[in-house]
Amino acid sequence: MSALVGALVLAVGAAVSIRASQSLVRRLDRLGAHLGLSEALIGLLTALAADAPEISSAVVALVEHNPDLGVGVILGSNVFNLAALIGLSCLVAGTIGLGRRALALSGGIALLTGGLAQAVVARAIAPGLALAGGATVLAAYVLLAAQAPERIRRWRLARRLDEPLAGAVEELDEEHARRAQSEREVPGQPPPDQPAPGDPAIDHPALGQPSPDQPAPGWPPHGYPAGGRRGAWLLLPLLATVVLASAAMVQAASSLGHHLGIPTVLVGNVGLAAITSLPNVVAALHLARQGRGPALASEAFNSNALNALFGFLLPAAILGLGSGGGGGVVAAAAGLVLTLVVVALAFPRRRLTRLSGGIVVAGYALFVAALVLR
Repeated sequence: MSALVGALVLAVGAAVSIRASQSLVRRLDRLGAHLGLSEALIGLLTALAADAPEISSAVVALVEHNPDLGVGVILGSNVFNLAALIGLSCLVAGTIGLGRRALALSGGIALLTGGLAQAVVARAIAPGLALAGGATVLAAYVLLAAQAPERIRRWRLARRLDEPLAGAVEELDEEHARRAQSEREVPGQPPPDQPAPGDPAIDHPALGQPSPDQPAPGWPPHGYPAGGRRGAWLLLPLLATVVLASAAMVQAASSLGHHLGIPTVLVGNVGLAAITSLPNVVAALHLARQGRGPALASEAFNSNALNALFGFLLPAAILGLGSGGGGGVVAAAAGLVLTLVVVALAFPRRRLTRLSGGIVVAGYALFVAALVLR
């Protein structure tokens, strides 16, 4: 295809992919709440949905035997996520408060999965072994996110671990709950935790206090958009739309890069990585303006962990792919370094400032410069 057609297909594919992934995020959020999942677990599911364009683009490129482009998309998007979701958000919103326990938990997961990806691109470990390790880490996180903090405190795994883990889940649940409530409120109706005028719970309070182990009658609650179950049938069509749009973007970006003489490593690690990450960027800026630091950090770190596991380690283990060239090594290393920088900047004072955001954005600029100068 010509350069003009390639640019047009890339723009349309990006718009369709972003729109479909945003709809996928909303429907998964509604379905998760309908099923009574914890807010932390819903946040993980919606992060996976927001990552659909990145993962789909990477997998399509890998299946089409273009490892440089595929690995570049997924690992480059991890670096871009840190710069845009955290760095740019700090520059826009100013100071963002963070909880140390939630930061340690989500940041630790991102570091572990990122380290496994780095080991694979450096050929220090087999993809299958790295996938097993990453899947174990993610499974442990899912198990933790699905539990109530009180239950975690009763595990008694270790006196020094139970309370920090429970506190981390509390911080994540609080922020995800605030985010979910603001998105679920309907103008003219009371928030989900308050009964509407004429509700039986006003005259009979006991009716409005279900057992913690039982779902509330008449779910979803007032103010929450109905149709969580009814909209579930659209999940697969929406996911298929994201995959098809991502396939078109991969083809268009590859053709456009060829016509313009742009190296594949830049097309994948910078161009496609940034375009496919836009759904996450929009959500992050919304959270940053409302000062929801733990949710913001959780979105960035969870997104990177899911990208590494499903967009790189899983295809690499199945297809036996290589490192994706020197760009993959640079991107994996940059992702790890920037993750450490974010944690180191935020942990001591429990917040990130505009200066912190500037440092992270500058780190991304150095990453791009390293790719250009290779």
